[in-house]
Amino acid sequence: MLQRVAVAVIVIVRERLMHFLQKNYPKCLPRTRAELGEAAPGLLPIAPTVS
Repeated sequence: MLQRVAVAVIVIVRERLMHFLQKNYPKCLPRTRAELGEAAPGLLPIAPTVS
């Protein structure tokens, strides 16, 4: 139950932040959407570095 409430709060905060950015800083958001798929054959995926 608490986890569902936390997820709902995160969604609301994210949506309100997006609305604020679109209203006040419209040029800071990307205009196109990119979809990431599988890497081309022969390419290695980039793994995050661990410090």
